[in-house]
Formats: sequence, C-alpha cells, structure tokens
Amino acid sequence: MLRWLMASDVALYIGANAWAQQALETVHMLAFSAMIGAIAVADLRLLGRGRSLPPDAWWPLVNWIAWAAMLALTVSGVLMFLPRAEPIALRTAFQIKMGLLVLALANLVYIQHRTRQLALVGGGGAQVPIALQAMAAASLLLWAATIITARFMYAIDQVLGTTRQGL
Repeated sequence: MLRWLMASDVALYIGANAWAQQALETVHMLAFSAMIGAIAVADLRLLGRGRSLPPDAWWPLVNWIAWAAMLALTVSGVLMFLPRAEPIALRTAFQIKMGLLVLALANLVYIQHRTRQLALVGGGGAQVPIALQAMAAASLLLWAATIITARFMYAIDQVLGTTRQGL
C-alpha cells in the first residue's frame, strides 16, 4: 500500500518538484500555527484566562479557525507524506508523532463535547470542572509534544537507534 502511494502521479510530481515540497511545508507550518493558536485560546480560557471576554464573542471564530486549519494541515501533511510514504511510516519518531496527534485530537473532541454539554460556550458563566481544566492543560502539553516530536524527528530516531539508511 505504501509503495502504491509512492508510485502515484501526485507523489511523483511532489517528489520531483522542490517548489511543491516547499509550498506544502509552508502551508503545513502555517496551518499548524493557526490550529495550535486557536486551540491554545480555548484551552487557556478553560484554565481561567480571559474570563472577561464572553465566549460567544470568540468561540465561533476560534472553533472555525481550529477546524479549517486542521483540514489544511491534514491535506498538506498527506501530500508531503506521499513521495516518501514507506520510509517515513517506518520511522519510530513518526509513529510517536502520529500517536501523540491521535491523543491530542481525541482530547480536543472530548473538550469540545464537554464544553457544549456543560453549556460553557453559550452561557459563559458556568464554573469549569477541574477534570475539564486538567484536559485543557493536557491539551497544551500534547500539542507541544506533537510539535517537538515533529521538529526533532531525525534526532529522536538517532537517539532511539532507529535511523535507517536512505531515510
């Protein structure tokens, strides 16, 4: 399956085109920045920062930015992955990054579900339960760990001794 992805026309085009690779990486980083910024605003609000701002004033925009950025992040990430799908998928650091990403996304979905369930978005005056505050703090840590793992992917593989020739 991974070799099939690498042999696709899209993968071959991206792999042979330095401009396409750089454009995708730029979109990926900008989308990641927008997504993390939006999520951090919501997490910090749940942790008690910015209580003077009514949630109805910022929540719809922050939520929209987070999910739009996630879409751009996913598309650019998949396109960057295609030309080197097999060697990248076999990297221990990539697998760690993807595991952290899954945990961070699951946490994000849970936080959004609980904030709606508790009417913390629309009403704004409700007390944030300590468990939800803990999830918001975990969110900040998970996203930071995901970014660090992504940026230090090669170094992590070297430390773990999982660097393979040609990766």
